[in-house]
Amino acid sequence: MFKKFRLKYHERMALNGFVKSEFETALKHFKKIAAIAPDKKGTDFNTAVCLISLRRYEDAEKFLQKELEHGSPSLPLLQALAENSFLCGNRKKALSYYEKILKENLPEKTRRFTELKKKIMENETAFKEALKSRDYMDKGDTLLEQGDYVNARKNFTKATKLDPTCFQAHNNLGVIAMNHFNDYKLALTHFEKADELNDIPAVQMNIHKLNEAILKEQNNADD
Repeated sequence: MFKKFRLKYHERMALNGFVKSEFETALKHFKKIAAIAPDKKGTDFNTAVCLISLRRYEDAEKFLQKELEHGSPSLPLLQALAENSFLCGNRKKALSYYEKILKENLPEKTRRFTELKKKIMENETAFKEALKSRDYMDKGDTLLEQGDYVNARKNFTKATKLDPTCFQAHNNLGVIAMNHFNDYKLALTHFEKADELNDIPAVQMNIHKLNEAILKEQNNADD
């Protein structure tokens, strides 16, 4: 009974950390879950996703491979394997995973996104440029944390030019435009581009926040 209580506690704390993008916290609790219930499916996958978010790609690969040992890979696992192979700089391995994904019954948006990824992996020059975009993402993230929104925006914009699938950069550009420059039109352009590329709850949440901000501005103008 106590073991079950502990497991539920760590699952709740891991999920809370994940939702808040507090990946070190989430990782700590996923490790606790693995210790309590080592055969629990999905823990290795969730641990790997946290490690990818923390840019610990080689560590993530170990957990993805462990999850792969549980049986036929799910679509999210294939997508994580493909993305992590790309981030590790392994173009051919990433291409192989994207080809496997395209054999799945995919929603139209997911299929378009995967085809774009596959096209990048097939071209060594495009692959190297897309990989370079991650350096600009890292610089942009650091500058954003430091409050340098102008230069953060320059780096995220560069990332979108190097990698046409980089929805994260478009989302960040939308956040900067919305929260720091009050440019709601530009924010919507970036959020819609991010949403067009991939279904990400954080992007849809930002679109909702933007609509609220626009409505509030309109109401203040009417007063």
